[in-house]
Amino acid sequence: MKQVTRISVSGFLLLALLVAVTIPLYAQRVVLSAESYAKPPKEIMDVVLAPRYNNATLSNLSPDGVHYLITKRSGLTQIADMAKPFYNLGETEYDPKGNRSRRFTTTPTVGFELFNWKDQTTTVVDVPDGARVSSAAWSPDGSKLAYFAHFDDATHIYIADVSNGKSKKLTRTPVLATQVTSFQWTNDSEKILTVLLPDNRGPEPGVETGIAQMRVRMTRSGETPTRTYRFLLQTPHDEDLLEYYSTGQIALIEVDNRRVRKIGEPDMYRSINMSPKGDYFRVTTMLKPFSYIVPQRSFGTYERMWDVNGNVVIDTLNYSALREGGGGRGGEAQDNGDKRNLTWAFDGNGMTYLQQEPAPDDEEEESTTETQSESGRGRDRNPDRFMRWIPPFDENSTEVIYEQNTRMSSIRVSEDFQTLFVREGGGGGRGGRGGRGGGGGRGGGGRNSVQRLFAVHLSDPQTKLPISTYNSSDDDAFYKNPGSLMTKRGSVTGSVVRMSSDKQYVYLSGTQYFEDPLQNAPRPFIDKVPVGDYENKERIFQSSADANERVSAMFDDEGEQIMVTRGSRTEIDDSYLFNLRTGSREKLTNNIDYSPEITKAQRRRFRFKRVDGFEFNGVVTLPPDYVEGTRLPAMFWFYPREYSGEDMAEAQKSYDERSRTLNVNAFPNVRPRTMSILTKLGYAVVEPDCPIVGQPGQMNNNYVQDLRNSLWAVIDHLDKAGIIDRDRLAIGGHSYGAFGAANAMIHTPFFKAGIAGDGNYNRTLTPMSFQSERRYIWDAREVYFSMSPMLWANQMNGALLMYHGMDDANTGTFPINSERMFQALNGLDKDASLYMYPYEHHGPVAEETLLDLWARWVEWLDIYVKNPEKSKEQTKKIGEGGIR
Repeated sequence: MKQVTRISVSGFLLLALLVAVTIPLYAQRVVLSAESYAKPPKEIMDVVLAPRYNNATLSNLSPDGVHYLITKRSGLTQIADMAKPFYNLGETEYDPKGNRSRRFTTTPTVGFELFNWKDQTTTVVDVPDGARVSSAAWSPDGSKLAYFAHFDDATHIYIADVSNGKSKKLTRTPVLATQVTSFQWTNDSEKILTVLLPDNRGPEPGVETGIAQMRVRMTRSGETPTRTYRFLLQTPHDEDLLEYYSTGQIALIEVDNRRVRKIGEPDMYRSINMSPKGDYFRVTTMLKPFSYIVPQRSFGTYERMWDVNGNVVIDTLNYSALREGGGGRGGEAQDNGDKRNLTWAFDGNGMTYLQQEPAPDDEEEESTTETQSESGRGRDRNPDRFMRWIPPFDENSTEVIYEQNTRMSSIRVSEDFQTLFVREGGGGGRGGRGGRGGGGGRGGGGRNSVQRLFAVHLSDPQTKLPISTYNSSDDDAFYKNPGSLMTKRGSVTGSVVRMSSDKQYVYLSGTQYFEDPLQNAPRPFIDKVPVGDYENKERIFQSSADANERVSAMFDDEGEQIMVTRGSRTEIDDSYLFNLRTGSREKLTNNIDYSPEITKAQRRRFRFKRVDGFEFNGVVTLPPDYVEGTRLPAMFWFYPREYSGEDMAEAQKSYDERSRTLNVNAFPNVRPRTMSILTKLGYAVVEPDCPIVGQPGQMNNNYVQDLRNSLWAVIDHLDKAGIIDRDRLAIGGHSYGAFGAANAMIHTPFFKAGIAGDGNYNRTLTPMSFQSERRYIWDAREVYFSMSPMLWANQMNGALLMYHGMDDANTGTFPINSERMFQALNGLDKDASLYMYPYEHHGPVAEETLLDLWARWVEWLDIYVKNPEKSKEQTKKIGEGGIR
């Protein structure tokens, strides 16, 4: 007798369907076929609803180094907020009533606190009543905090006084927070740049009443492969809506008197980047034509530089045409010549960039093998320059700051702009779109595996003072990474390299990894390095061997005080003030472990070995009171991943290398969907890796075989260890894990039940690649077919519970996958259920949805796994309602 269930709750019926019912532990069965939200046993509900959102660690430090920003939430997201009308236009969601990104409407952030770490006092920011808040930004002098206040019908910017938390409204006209979802301070803390609703904005574009718009599609010449997207633009009306909700007015607003200066004309602004003084702007607009086959992130863009009057200063900084082929890649593009890492200068005087002198045509053709192997680029023989570009930003307003004969990957500067920190080698791609204060970063480097970092004093530019050298191609390179330069906020803009007050030392921060992470957890560190003498560095901090300690801030140039987030296997993360000079530490936060019965559960790590010799890891979580030798029902929760190699040994190496970052000292945080919650009900929770291995580009040729052999190895190992009852097993996963779970239930006989969320079950619906598979279905037809659970649904073993967000926009996991899979299982007389949740995306977030899921999961597993001998009787009873 099959179980057929589907829940589909319309948003406007929500209040009528949410019935407040107290469910004592196991006192009342959840009716699996009920078309209303349910609640799980109280002990599960208490874990899901625990106020862990009240916990905080200190990470967002004010520019003056005194206060930390702490964001406050009201709890989990509510269905009532998610049910508010919204548009999804080209894979981007908008709240049309509030003229903003939908995430601002649904995220329950309701306040801010300012923590003074020096005197350990807390100031509560006085946010306006009834508003959600987001996007908090410190003024450069640290005296004020600006933030978005989201009301039901508008978004405004408010300014809080850090000294007392009092807020005042800045904007008179509402903000347009659809494309540009943040704002920017001028360096003097006196003005804010934002995008407002345009004047005389008309009503939202409509369509003629009673007239449906037809849809027309025509193929284009040439191949234009794309991935599968659900919420692409469909009609001319969609295009009109996108233009309407993307068109805004750039404005510079004075904080003291609220005076507004409009800059330029209304347009579809994608991003705005202001110079430190607020006199020049890098403005990126979205271009027409739009497209029906790619999301809006692939639409064309045009970046120019404007002055404060809206006049065009530089006509083309970057241009990218509409990209419709290759999964959103390709299309005509051009940038501002061969300028790399173009950004506002750290001292506020114009812009800086890297630029290499082009080689003569004959030299380009004659670049030698020796040069290529040394640098990865034949162009390394030509001077590479760090340039300054000052107003009026024409071809005659540039000057050379520094040059050398090898190509530079990036440059950072000291606070006084007298010392440059140059990185060479290490790969990197084309730069050209640096943000405010970001002169460094990746971009423009060669493919050389040897990375060199050195300092250059501008008073002596011919002398290179080494700071570190690192060869990423060495066999043990992973364990020898010297770390990265520590920075601080510059006095003018962006981040600058932190140097000791005597300018003799810099600081490198990184993580020390070990060959066996199960025995030696990763240990973050700070090295104090003499400029020009790396070999005599001093390690001034390293995480304890039995704790997980990460540095979030350094407070002084001598490296004496740092803020550390510290936790361990048994201690929840808290923020500590470490004094490296005295060796003392002080705890500054007091976070609460709201689910100690789960975080203190027994966690055992295993190394499994398949029949083909491949070895992989997994963790098993057992109830705290587990008695050795007791065989428990088990839930397997997993997510298969691919590893490639020319042979098995190389694939094994690839897997082991990607496992090296495991931190066994990390605190086992519990979240609303953490599967180890099931240990409260007496289950073992098994989370194994499931490696899919093969030659590069062909890993999925072995998908079914590796899936089967991996699960067999885990079950056999844990059965011999006396931990699991192999006759009472379930398997589950989310997204690609759901896909794996369905395949596991089809291609193995091990599992009595499964839980699969937001999955794809038919690879013919993703014909032009998926996950790490880059072959098209016509190139690997049998692989696509063999991996599609839908095509093997007649071989389903056990009872499969599926759930899916009705608004799932993840590439490749349209809800129709679950609907058609359920249809097949129902038609084949298999035990299955499907729960479709309104307003949810790729991963449930609403409190009502989460509670309902746990209620049905617990019931499903209780019937089919814990008490399988009763499953037929129970199935008959709960299935009497038939198909709804």
